[in-house]
Amino acid sequence: MKSIHVACIAKTSHVKKYGLHKILECLVNDISRLETIGVAVTVDGNVRQLFASLATVSADNLASHEIGGFRMCFSSGHVCRFCMIRYQNLTAFHSETIEGYPKLRTVKRHNEHTAAVAKDESLSSAYGVVKQSALHPLHSFHATSSLPPDCMHDVLEGVIPIVLKVCLRGLIAEKIFILKVFNDRLQQFRFGQNDLKNVPPVIPLSFPKSSIPGSAAQKWCLFRNLAFIIGDLVPSSSKFWALYLLCRKMIEIIFAPSVTVSQIAYLDLLVSQHHTLLLQLAAEDFTPKCHFVTHYPRLMSVYGPLRHLWCMRFENYHQYLKNVAQSCGNFKNICRTLADRNQMRKCMEQSGRRCLQGDEFVHVLQTKILIYSLPCSLHQPVARYFGCSVKQEVVSVKSAVLGGVHYAVKDCFVLDVLDGDVPVFFVISHVLSFDGIWGLAGTLAFSSQYLTHYHAYSIKRDSDWLVLTPGTELSHQALDIYRIQMTALEDDVVALRHSLPC
Repeated sequence: MKSIHVACIAKTSHVKKYGLHKILECLVNDISRLETIGVAVTVDGNVRQLFASLATVSADNLASHEIGGFRMCFSSGHVCRFCMIRYQNLTAFHSETIEGYPKLRTVKRHNEHTAAVAKDESLSSAYGVVKQSALHPLHSFHATSSLPPDCMHDVLEGVIPIVLKVCLRGLIAEKIFILKVFNDRLQQFRFGQNDLKNVPPVIPLSFPKSSIPGSAAQKWCLFRNLAFIIGDLVPSSSKFWALYLLCRKMIEIIFAPSVTVSQIAYLDLLVSQHHTLLLQLAAEDFTPKCHFVTHYPRLMSVYGPLRHLWCMRFENYHQYLKNVAQSCGNFKNICRTLADRNQMRKCMEQSGRRCLQGDEFVHVLQTKILIYSLPCSLHQPVARYFGCSVKQEVVSVKSAVLGGVHYAVKDCFVLDVLDGDVPVFFVISHVLSFDGIWGLAGTLAFSSQYLTHYHAYSIKRDSDWLVLTPGTELSHQALDIYRIQMTALEDDVVALRHSLPC
């Protein structure tokens, strides 16, 4: 959040009246000067000329189409900024590898389209292009390559709600359970400590006429924990459950912080299988956002992991600006008010020691404990790690941000991946500090079984204790430092979920 800054703010009415070209004119001129003239920076007595440019623009689909100069209609005509598909043909293609897939938009083809539309506006409907992009003067920007997809809006607010709706609607129609049973289980479910801020609301009684409620984070939370809420009630032969499991596999690759070439190829297969099954079960629920996901395998090979380009943090910053507008209650010149308040906040964040604050943050109570007050088997590993005796004191905390990563007691991380893609987990039991050195004390957990029906691992915890250095051993050995909810990893997960009241 501290790395996000406001470049310009404008009213929607002014954007409609004057257009984005006029609104963004000053910003485009500034970036153009950075591209051509640059800035002189003195480093250790040496003057260096630094240049900068615009890499990508992250936005939802409507804003991306407006910035890129595409049609802003998703219910007819050309609805995609990546290819030439028409709305009526969305359900005909579920993978870019299918023969006859609509032509992709390229730089050359798009330039021809914009030139033709500039001469004859009636061609707009034929090409799905309205005008030249407002950012076209920038050397590094092009509408076909600088507007990556936003997996937050496409997946968390597009595909996931559709899959949840189709799955729950189908299971209820098959009389596997009723809506009241699902809501009761949802309210009684014990969410993990990392999900407590995003506990999803209950499904309204008007379902399935109404959509799945909640924010993007809440829908994601419900989607990930759905298997533990109702998995014991659902037969393994259910096609609706198969749709859910396919979506789980697909989305884990889409939201992965790092991906391999083989995973990208596998993603294309998963998307094809998922969309094929979705069209069989509920073709009427297939939307343009589902189509956009068919481009993800190719786009991930261009942009890398799409999670790094999503709008989640920007949406959070928008919420901060909305809260400022509501709290100040001054709407005479709301743009000026928000700009001034935001600038004061940035001055505060970058003043004094705050700007150069280190990567270590501890916002919870710090307790001093003697090493020999820890479990007996942990005495020697901790003393050996910190190079002290068991009679000395260490600082113990419940959580801390170390090297930009949040660590907390009871968190579980993927420490390594063995042959056959079998993960090795590390369960944190203590977060300790001695003489400015941090250590994570815990135990290894090995996968004893993969539960396909729950899309989760059953684990066995090792009896030996380990103390790892955050940001070194952990991050270097991990292929996917991804926090796993302990509710998904307990050995008796099946027994626990079967014991839930119906």
